[in-house]
Amino acid sequence: MKATDNLGRLTLVKGIMIAAQVIITGFAFHWLTMQYRERRQEVIGEIIEASPSAFNSQSQRTVLLLGTKHEELWKITLEALRKIVPEKQFPKTEAKIKSFAAGHGTFLFFDESEITEALIRDYPLYKDNFPVWAQQQAGILQGNVWTALS
Repeated sequence: MKATDNLGRLTLVKGIMIAAQVIITGFAFHWLTMQYRERRQEVIGEIIEASPSAFNSQSQRTVLLLGTKHEELWKITLEALRKIVPEKQFPKTEAKIKSFAAGHGTFLFFDESEITEALIRDYPLYKDNFPVWAQQQAGILQGNVWTALS
């Protein structure tokens, strides 16, 4: 199954989505919707492949949510947070989530944990490094995506 096949495949921990999210506005939205509309998946795929990773594992994934999928993500997030944020503090949380939902889209970045776990099994000498390298790879990929959008 590809990471982009469905939103439910993303990891949920204690009701909170673990993924770096960035709201798409201004020029980036124009790039995603107009100029490269037909090629955006291909372009992002090329960025993923070109971004360095430990043992060339390419364990980083990204999902671009637009339209109803973008709105659905923030509804799910708001309801998950409603269950764990104290009622007194919830208005600030709700306002923040609604500001994210007001964007034109959301990128989700995450590590394909099966790949990282396989590297840990296959190369036990480096087992403590792979989770750190996965985080570093995530940062590299996110920087490369936003550089390409600018």
